[in-house]
Amino acid sequence: MLTNDPNQGILLAKKWQWLYYMIRFGLSLAMRNEQFQEPTELKSTIKKIKEVVNYFENKN
Repeated sequence: MLTNDPNQGILLAKKWQWLYYMIRFGLSLAMRNEQFQEPTELKSTIKKIKEVVNYFENKN
């Protein structure tokens, strides 16, 4: 639920940023084993998450 609280955007961006970094961390661990190739679909999802994080960071 969206409110007029100016801090809500910051909190939402931090949640998305946390998710983005956790996904990247998991992928980096998996790729160290060289048994995993990052799929194109996952790359585009990560790119979209990063765009959302950047949007909220630049908005505030």
